[in-house]
Amino acid sequence: IQIFRLALIDRLALIEEAQACCGSAIATTLHGTLDTLADARTFPGDKLIMLAQALAASYPVIRPRLARPDQDALIARIEGLTAREADPRLHSALATVLKAARQGN
Repeated sequence: IQIFRLALIDRLALIEEAQACCGSAIATTLHGTLDTLADARTFPGDKLIMLAQALAASYPVIRPRLARPDQDALIARIEGLTAREADPRLHSALATVLKAARQGN
C-alpha cells in the first residue's frame, strides 16, 4: 500500500495546481513512509527494500512540491535512518533514497 501511495503522490506532484494545496499532505505521507522504513521489527527486510526503492524512484518528482523546511526535515530523517541501519541491503537502499533526496538541494 505504501508503494502504491508513493506512485499516487508521484502523479499528484506532476499536477501544477497540487503544489498550493497539497505540499504539507505530501510531506506528511513521506514521513509516514519513513516511519515504516524505520520499523524493521514489523516488516520483512525485502518489503522495506522495495519500499525504499520506490521512494528513491518517486522522490525526484515529489521534491519540487515540498517546502524547503519539509525537504530539510525529510533529509535529516533519511540520514538518521541510513546511519542506524545495520542490514547492508537496506542500508544501500536507504543511501539511494538519501542521494535522491539531496539532489537539487
